Amino acid sequence: MLPDGIPSHWTGYVTVDDVDAIETTARALGATITAPAFDLPGVGRLMHLLDPAGATLAFAQWAIEDL
Repeated sequence: MLPDGIPSHWTGYVTVDDVDAIETTARALGATITAPAFDLPGVGRLMHLLDPAGATLAFAQWAIEDL
């Protein structure tokens, strides 16, 4: 159960080869970085952003090659 005022939500991740390059390009194109690139041990490197129109996007550079 989510706290009051928090709508139901989910996050899908776009698989990329270089999360840091995506973050740099996104900043240059006017995106707002909501979660700068970070390492999640055993999972990979992740980041979240809002594009200039307000859409949420998430990117992952997976640590496991078979995903």
